[in-house]
Amino acid sequence: MITASFRRELLVCFVIAALVPLMISSICLVSLFQNRVERSMEEDAANHLESISTTLEETMTGMDTLLDTLSQKDAIRVGITTDDSWEKNQAYTTLYGSTGNYRDYATFEVYDVNGHCLYTTRTAGNSGDLPVYWGILKEAGVHADNMVVARASRYVHGDVCLQAARGIVDEEDNLIGYLLVGMTGANIETLIAREDQTAGGFAIMDETWNKVYCSSYVGQTDMVEQLRSRVFSGSPLRQKGDTYFTYLQSVDGYPFYVAVGERDIFTGEFSRILIHVLGVLTLGAVLVCMAVSGVMSKYLAKPVYELVSVMQKVRQGQLEERVHSTRHDEFGMLSDTFDGMTEDLKEYMEIQVRQQKEINDVTIAAMQAQLNPHFLYNTLDTMKWVAKAKSVPELANMASDLANILRTSISGDRFIRLAEELQLVKSYMKIQQIRFENSFSYDVEVPMELEYFKIPKLIIQPVVENALIHGLKGREHGHIFVNIYDESEMLYIEVSDDGCGMPQEEMERINRGEVAKEREVGRRRHIGLDSIAKILKLYYGETAGVSVRPGEEGGTLVTLFFPRNKEG
Repeated sequence: MITASFRRELLVCFVIAALVPLMISSICLVSLFQNRVERSMEEDAANHLESISTTLEETMTGMDTLLDTLSQKDAIRVGITTDDSWEKNQAYTTLYGSTGNYRDYATFEVYDVNGHCLYTTRTAGNSGDLPVYWGILKEAGVHADNMVVARASRYVHGDVCLQAARGIVDEEDNLIGYLLVGMTGANIETLIAREDQTAGGFAIMDETWNKVYCSSYVGQTDMVEQLRSRVFSGSPLRQKGDTYFTYLQSVDGYPFYVAVGERDIFTGEFSRILIHVLGVLTLGAVLVCMAVSGVMSKYLAKPVYELVSVMQKVRQGQLEERVHSTRHDEFGMLSDTFDGMTEDLKEYMEIQVRQQKEINDVTIAAMQAQLNPHFLYNTLDTMKWVAKAKSVPELANMASDLANILRTSISGDRFIRLAEELQLVKSYMKIQQIRFENSFSYDVEVPMELEYFKIPKLIIQPVVENALIHGLKGREHGHIFVNIYDESEMLYIEVSDDGCGMPQEEMERINRGEVAKEREVGRRRHIGLDSIAKILKLYYGETAGVSVRPGEEGGTLVTLFFPRNKEG
């Protein structure tokens, strides 16, 4: 039962505020206030103009140094003229790694001497070709020792508005390519965001006073056109009737101007209204209204602040937080309801987490439980010793290898060392070589430091089995190669064969993460790439998975990838 009403409290506050005049002033106060605001706006605009100009100058200087460094890197030079995929990859890696500090503000591209785009940091494809007989590439070729900066032409890809380029020469000073930097309007906004605090906005113009970039407000006005006209005619930058202040400054060392526009909030109509309103009020009414409003707003806002503070903590995951309000009005009811809701949410999340963990454990256990009968292992061990006694070494070796496979399969460990997994695969391949009369070969390449890294059990053998049974089907001298390496905190396991390959639609389905349809009745089902991908995602999340593509020399290349610093 609510014993006090927030609605009544709010009504009383409004009545008091309505009965007491809110403001009083005079023409002198308005004039003083207006002059002070205008001076403050002028100072702020000048400071912002200096900050923007300095930021642009420092950024362009940094890019100049970066392009100079990149143009002298051997990886970039070789990547322009070579057809070798490794060298090209090194060139792109060098470009991408060296530009990390500037990729939020620009895109970087490498062009050959004919204007063909070879490498780009752009995420949506390259920019195509650019002419080398005119425009920025021609200037970069003529002045290969310096960075050339210019406004982007209308033929440039996308919404690039500012470009910088530098020529790349070989050791004999022959021009072999170009480095090109492109800045879009979004890049410039990101760069200047911390400096552009003006109410009006800013604009960048080239040396001929053509627009390079305008912020949203400036773009909706004719400020750039007015500046161009007034500069050429020698008129003052600010004239009577303008709705904003305009300040102009050049960027030292570069052919650009920066203009800052600060909107004038004191228009004639606004000033007249302000004077009329302030003229009917009294100073005493203002003081009383301020006192009453301050006390009432503090009283009414306090429970809101308390509730918001607790809500923010709950939003961050602190579900044990409670309001514990002692009020008996609507705020008290709201606080009690929120406390109950938070308690229910905490219990529900604990139940969901517990259930999901149980589901994951059961799913993973079901996938890895392939062969668990211990009597098969004991029987195979007996077969091995009987085969040795009867002088049948092939049968003894097969029994021994199959026993190794079963020993690993029936173990309770979900993770095993990489060396153990490879030993299991080796045992499996020895059995298959006897079965197929050595009609295929098998190689493994793995750094020694990775052999003790733990991985989920039985994730390599099914891939090797698919490569042997399906990939090398019908081949007389096939080859399977397992290559294991780590890169950028990720572990990569590649299984390649030189067989018949996989249908394109099947590869696309696996790469999209789609689950295969139910196989025909009577066909043997096996743990395939779908199950392996599911195991990896359950253990490591969405950063792990399986990819399939054609091999460079035919066949199929299957890659398993997952974080190197996790065990599940």
